[in-house]
Formats: sequence, C-alpha cells, structure tokens
Amino acid sequence: MTRPARLRGPELLAEQITALCAESERTASKFCLGALDALRWLTEGGPSPLTGLVAEKPVMIRSLVRELAVAEEQTYGRSPVRSNYAQGVLHALMWAQYATSAPPLPLGPQATRAPRRPNLQGAHRITRNMSDREE
Repeated sequence: MTRPARLRGPELLAEQITALCAESERTASKFCLGALDALRWLTEGGPSPLTGLVAEKPVMIRSLVRELAVAEEQTYGRSPVRSNYAQGVLHALMWAQYATSAPPLPLGPQATRAPRRPNLQGAHRITRNMSDREE
C-alpha cells in the first residue's frame, strides 16, 4: 500500500501558485507554467502535468515518483521533449516535497531578479531513493 506524499504547507504552496500564475501570464515562461501545473496537481489532484494520469487528492508517493521520473527524462534524456516545461515540473515537485530548498519562483526582496532554473542533475538519485522507501 502506498501513502500520501509529504508536502510543504498549504499556505506556502498557495503562495507559489499565485506567484507562478502571475509570472506565467506576464512572461509566458514554460518553466513557470510547468511549475504551476505541478503545484496545482499536488493541491487539487486530477491529471498530472506530464503523464496525464489522474491522481486523487492527496497525491500518493507512487504517483509523485512516476511524475518525477518522467520530468527528469524529458529534461535530461537523450531527446529532451518540452524540457523547459518539464524542468519546471521537476523543480516544483522537488521543492514541494522538501528535496530542494529553493522554490520555483523566489519571493520577497530577492524576487526582483529573474528566476534561475536550478541544477537538478542529481534528481534521479532522489527519485530512485523515494521509490525504494515506498516499498
């Protein structure tokens, strides 16, 4: 049996969703749109941003790990597909579950700079470790 994913608090997720929504409308950034879709999926359930598989709320670890693996493949695989969007999904999912401390869109005084995409090259190790813990 699987269990719900451990996520940041609903107020932090809502704050990021609001900021990402405004940023994606302002800039049409694929990274921000991917991060926004990922956080909405975590908070609302429904079809996941990359696989399209429907998840109930709360999202279970198995569904989250599956989406992380697809995001990583689409970002760093042999033929990256929608890589900016997938990287936004990957970063948002990792941030939401405490795997990285930097939110997809920095808020506060440092938010005046354009958001930088983090280096997530080691994400596959985290994904693999999470799936090992689930079983």
